[in-house]
Order: sequence, then structure tokens, then C-alpha cells
Amino acid sequence: MEIKRTGIALLSFLLLGIPGLAQVVDFNSASQSGLESVGIFMARVQLDVASGSDIDVPFTLAGSATEGVVDDYTITSSPVTITAGQLSTDILITVNDDTETESSETVEITLGTPSLGSLGTTTVHTATIDDNDTPPVVTVTSPADPTTEVEGTSITFTATATDVEEGDLAGSLSWDSDLDGNIGNGGSFNTTALSVGTHVITASVTDGGGLPGSDVITV
Repeated sequence: MEIKRTGIALLSFLLLGIPGLAQVVDFNSASQSGLESVGIFMARVQLDVASGSDIDVPFTLAGSATEGVVDDYTITSSPVTITAGQLSTDILITVNDDTETESSETVEITLGTPSLGSLGTTTVHTATIDDNDTPPVVTVTSPADPTTEVEGTSITFTATATDVEEGDLAGSLSWDSDLDGNIGNGGSFNTTALSVGTHVITASVTDGGGLPGSDVITV
């Protein structure tokens, strides 16, 4: 019986390693990137060999993205714990998919000294959040481009304006002539007030993120 107990203890030693001695802690990758609509980034913290005890791994944050519920992202609290017998745990970065127009932003995670073992080579992980906001698409459907009308004729101007994030923006369209300035607003209107001459008319709109869209015709 004594020999069997010794054999079991030896097997446990080989599988779980020596707590605080054999374990090396680091990230399984140095970087990742994705659109802000990705939802969640996972940064995996790993061991080279499982431990017989829980290992707490603290981390600090840097980068150009702003942490916060109403800002760019939220993240798992520090420290994370690799439980006894396990080889990894994940730091979760939950990305806020906003409507702001912005350049790519980063979340930089740096591992601190673990409660057992030592740090490996990949101790910094950078997640790059790429903006997914697109400008509205404006299409003038009436009148035809180009078109010729007699002075004083009632001309109907119609256009569509759609935005991936905000939907139908036709009601916010502004119509401008290079000769007469603003001639109307909205998705459709009539006018008899165009002055004589060739007009370059632009239908334009700006979405909530500040991205402009437009279409141009000649009358």
C-alpha cells in the first residue's frame, strides 16, 4: 500500500509541476485586431505546465482607447486567476460599437508578476480596435442628370440617403445650387425659383458621426 501511495504522489508531481518553480506565465499571442463591431476580444494568459495551486496574474492597461462603460471598452478586472490544474485563462475586452468617426485605437495589456512562477517572453498583448462607421450614401433619383427645363417650370427634386448605422437620412438632406445657394431640404420637394443658367446641384447629408455623403446633378 505504501508503494502505491508513493506512485500516486509522483504522478501528481509530474502532471502538475512544482508550485512556484516550473510555471511560466505569458500571453499566447502578442496582438490581435478587429472592427469595433467584433463585440469581444479575448487575450489568453497561459502556463507552460499546469500548477497544483491557483495562480493570480495581475495586469495593467495602456493604449489610445478609453476604458469605461460609455467609452471605448470594458475589461476583465485585474488580477485574473489560472485555477489549479488548468493551463490558461482569458482576459475579455468588451468593445463598445459607437457611431463616432475615429481612427483605430489600441488596448495594451501588460502582465505583472504572478503569485506563483515567473513571466515568460510575451508579457504585452495589444488589441487594435478598427472603426466600422461608414458615410451615408446619397442618390438623386429625380430629375435626370443632366436635364433641361424652361424658366419658371416646377421641378421635382427627389433623393434617397441611407446610412448603415442610422438608417434613412433622406429627411435631413440639404439641396444647394452653385448659382442660387440652398434651394430646398428633405427627401423630396418642388421649386419654380431656379434662376436662368446651368446649375450644379448637390444633395448632401451628414450622419451622427460627422461623416458626409452627397450626390451631384446638373440642371
